[in-house]
Amino acid sequence: TEIYTLSLHDALPICGEIRRNQPSELLDPLGLPAPDYSGLDVGRYWGYNYLNVVGARGCYYGKCQFCAIPYGWGSDGFAGVRPPHLIVSDIVALLERHNLSRFKFVDEAMSPRFMVEFSKELLRAGLSIEWEGYERLERAWCDPAFVKLVARAGFRKGYFGLEIVQSASRHLLQKSDYVDPEPLLDLCRANGIKVHFFCMFGFPGTGHREAAQTI
Repeated sequence: TEIYTLSLHDALPICGEIRRNQPSELLDPLGLPAPDYSGLDVGRYWGYNYLNVVGARGCYYGKCQFCAIPYGWGSDGFAGVRPPHLIVSDIVALLERHNLSRFKFVDEAMSPRFMVEFSKELLRAGLSIEWEGYERLERAWCDPAFVKLVARAGFRKGYFGLEIVQSASRHLLQKSDYVDPEPLLDLCRANGIKVHFFCMFGFPGTGHREAAQTI
């Protein structure tokens, strides 16, 4: 059986030949079923149990200089996003099946636009859940109305790619984000949202000074 999109060293017919299998068809987020965790001991694992859900395949930004993740999602690094109303339907199905109200989005990054639409869908549906996910340091996180909305819809923890604080060399990361974390921390704290910052030291062109400033 051929594995789509795989590149491999093939000994036949010519030693040393690199063979590239045909690309796979892109998944259609609209046609995917709800996640299925049947057969797993959902709710019986150590720690706080939650269920994974996926909104977007790939990263809506996909230009960070250090990140290889977009290359796994095709030529443009993004394979589409599942509409918020369908994700809410997925969550309803998972709630009924597993009676677990904590969810973690495993998207590479959740855009503010998606989070607003998803939050409104949750509130319209009257669902009381807790959810978390990975985010970029977008300006929306300095908007009190945005942070209050997602918190009211159950958003409880954000994982943000800070990498390093503002410096003369941060542009080398090509993140194009809003780098000041203080307003974000203040607003999230005020609205009951936990914050996890990912930090990265040693990127070429950065050094001890950037690391010390970030810490």
